[in-house]
Order: sequence, then structure tokens, then C-alpha cells
Amino acid sequence: MADATKQPFPRTFYYANAIELLERLAHYGVYIGLALYLSNVVNMSDVQVGWVLGNFRFVGSMAPIPCGSIADRIGFKRSLIIAFIGYAVGYTCLLLFPAKLPAILSLALIAVSGGFLKPVITGTVVRTSPPGREAEGLRHLLPDGEFGERRRQDARVSRSQLRRAASRGGDVSRG
Repeated sequence: MADATKQPFPRTFYYANAIELLERLAHYGVYIGLALYLSNVVNMSDVQVGWVLGNFRFVGSMAPIPCGSIADRIGFKRSLIIAFIGYAVGYTCLLLFPAKLPAILSLALIAVSGGFLKPVITGTVVRTSPPGREAEGLRHLLPDGEFGERRRQDARVSRSQLRRAASRGGDVSRG
């Protein structure tokens, strides 16, 4: 076990993390302005924008399940090619065809493309992590779990400090 912790992560591990980071930045960067684009450029109503964005997030969250199964069958490289071609076509069509149906179809293609990318990247991170360091590799890729746990621990500490302070008459500084 001591040897496993000394073995460094390979380049492929860092490439996979970089791809996921860039994909997340692109996704959230587009998502921030997407409501304005759909309402002002595509001329959707607020209710239509809400439905489209809600379904976009839903499909994007559920697509990795079937797309991951397909990716397992067709392989890593083909899955990445499908994902990146899908992203390129989806984002390009979203820009070039500002009408309701093309926008909805483009967003569906973008969401499904993400479904091919996420499982492949996660699998690559786990597979390229040195033996015994797979969990550490996933922490690099998915830091939210660690940060979420830290927030929960901080909240527990804060509540216990508040209880002690309340028992002392409200002086938190002695905590």
C-alpha cells in the first residue's frame, strides 16, 4: 500500500480532468446566458424558457445512464468523438438557427452529448488512477462531495458552538 501512494497519476488522468473542467465551464457559461438567448433571440415566452431549460437539465442529468451503457459497448475513443461532434453541432446550430424547434433540438443534442462524455471521463479517471488511489482520483474530478462534507462538518461545529454559547449566556467568543 505504501508503494501505491507514491505512484504518480499519469498524464491521461490530468487530460481527462482538464476535459471535464473545460466541458463544465462551457456548459455553465452557456447556461448562464441561455435564458436570455431563448427569450430575446429565439422569442420564447418565460414559461417556454422555463420548460425548455428544465427539460435540458433533466435530459442532461439522465442521459449518462443510457449513454454510459452505449459508451461501454462502443469504446472510449468513439464515445469521445460522438460527444465532441455532438457538442460542436449542437452549439453551432443553436447559434446559427435562432428559432424554437432548432433551439430545442440543439439543446437536446448538447444534453445527450454530455451523456456520452461524463461516464467516459469518470471511467478514465478511475482506470488511470494508480492502484489504491482510485478514490483520490475521483476526489480530483468530483470535489463537490468533499466540499459538501466539509460544509456539513462546519455546520455541526457551528451549531455545537452556538449551544455552548447559549448555555453561557450568549458569549460566542469563549467558544
